[in-house]
Amino acid sequence: LQKYGLVHKDPLGKTYSLGFGLISLSRKVLDSLNYEAIAGPYLKKLADQTHSTALLGIIDNANVFVVAKQEADQTIGVTTRIGHRFSITHGAHGKAIVSFLPEDAQEKILQQNRLFFHGNASKFNIRRLENEIKQCNKDGYAADMGELNPGINVIASPLFDSQGSLFGSMFIMGTFSESYIPEYGSVVSNISKQFSSMLGADISQTYGRKRLEEKG
Repeated sequence: LQKYGLVHKDPLGKTYSLGFGLISLSRKVLDSLNYEAIAGPYLKKLADQTHSTALLGIIDNANVFVVAKQEADQTIGVTTRIGHRFSITHGAHGKAIVSFLPEDAQEKILQQNRLFFHGNASKFNIRRLENEIKQCNKDGYAADMGELNPGINVIASPLFDSQGSLFGSMFIMGTFSESYIPEYGSVVSNISKQFSSMLGADISQTYGRKRLEEKG
């Protein structure tokens, strides 16, 4: 059951809980999962290493819902509430998600009338997004430096389940400077891969898939 992501063992104890592998089985099961318990250790590590708020967002149709978070241990921080809804094309997590979607799903999203990858829909630039997608496929993360909310910066990576399906994004929000993007981006990407691997994803096939397709 652990292998296929159907149950999750508490790394600090001997208890088991429902795992994210059930995402592909039932949306009702998905709605009942204890995201904080499953993702908590990963979000805490992410928040501690980046001094930013770490969040887990789950894709639901055309939106991404925040289902778990860990705030940084600092006096002034950036946060958002559990249950907050973003457009699936919203900023950094939108770029991270669309970068790793199958080509047909990617094209379907890009055909929408209003896209928020660069903030207000009027600012959307397809050429810029194409370059950002290529960079995200290479680095494993995407960034938004205050375009959606001035002064609030975001770095995001995609997440995959035990079936290899992209189901959401892990991302950080903070006031860090642009010079921290490579360092924090690497942290976000690595911890996202660790989380996906724990869920049963084959990260060599999921995170490396786009580059393999391009080479082919």
